[in-house]
Amino acid sequence: MSIRGTVLQYFRRNFPNANEKTSFADDLGLDPRQVLDIGTELAERLGCYPTRSQILKCKTIGALIKLLEDTVHQVVRAIPHKPAKKNPKARATK
Repeated sequence: MSIRGTVLQYFRRNFPNANEKTSFADDLGLDPRQVLDIGTELAERLGCYPTRSQILKCKTIGALIKLLEDTVHQVVRAIPHKPAKKNPKARATK
């Protein structure tokens, strides 16, 4: 199932008329903590990696779907380690 389908199915279990334009606060009565919990749960289930602040910016189901689609399979890339350069003028000790 697609990200869109999974998210809509999740919300339609408790809110049968939920769609992408549904507002978390105005239509569903969810507070920011509930939106964060739901967003985090769905992200983990779908293999997405949004930040907490990104989830909290979502005001509608459609915004959450877009965020999850944009962050699916994102991996934080570490800066490659560069070995220290050897000092050619350093003398070996005996």
